[in-house]
Amino acid sequence: MELLQLKYFCEAAESQNFTKTAKKFTVPPSAVSQSIRRLENELGTPLFDRSANRLYLNADGARFYESVTAALALLQTAKEQLRAETMFKSLDICVNCNRRIVMQAVEKFKIEYPNATVRTVHLGDCASEYDLVITSAPSNFPTYACEELLKEPLALAVHHAHPLANKGSLSPMCLADEAFISLRQGSDFFKMTEQICKEAGFSPRIAVETDDPFYLRRCVDIGLGVSFVPLFSWQGQFSEEVSLLPLTGYTRTTYICTPRRRPQAPHVLRFTEILKEQIPNNENLV
Repeated sequence: MELLQLKYFCEAAESQNFTKTAKKFTVPPSAVSQSIRRLENELGTPLFDRSANRLYLNADGARFYESVTAALALLQTAKEQLRAETMFKSLDICVNCNRRIVMQAVEKFKIEYPNATVRTVHLGDCASEYDLVITSAPSNFPTYACEELLKEPLALAVHHAHPLANKGSLSPMCLADEAFISLRQGSDFFKMTEQICKEAGFSPRIAVETDDPFYLRRCVDIGLGVSFVPLFSWQGQFSEEVSLLPLTGYTRTTYICTPRRRPQAPHVLRFTEILKEQIPNNENLV
């Protein structure tokens, strides 16, 4: 019994005509007739009642047709599932904040989807379309549906020799004369720094502006300035030379955003699940 025989049989059962079946499969009618004859011989029973110009499924043929169509449907489903799992996949992520957490998720995602291509863009905007956007400024992505991913307290990172390092906590209002280290203008991090200082009544004096979070932390390590940082996202990232002073009442909320106009592919949904698994219960953070 061959798969092609079963396909010929099902098509003939539906069209009740060997010539139409042969035309669909682009083979001679005799090829279809002989194939079904061999199938009947193998099964030991006729499947069709034949007349001069028509053929009809008999009772055995009807039962066999029901079973074969179910089996072919299962085979097609298995084929589609395997193709979906092995086909080339890509994942485009705009990462405007929480790079460390996102990269932890990427590492785990690649274990499940080793053939997937993951492209990350930093400091992106709505001019391009991404599968996912990670941002603390969801208003910058009006065509995306956004949900809260993480809310975490903020702190001031300062060198341990700085006079402020002796304070248990502080208000941003006492920082008007300080030099600030920040990620570059336009980043969520820069906007966060500007907003906190604006609420405290001054504009920050940016001493160092960088694209690299590692370089930012290094600048604080050697005492070039202070920096507002989210505690969970940046935990364990500073050296022992740096003190982290809580900013009472200040938090940062990170959102995960997806395009409104197209459904999420299964591998994108899976990445979202993995990303959320990296986040503890928000109640434990704030």
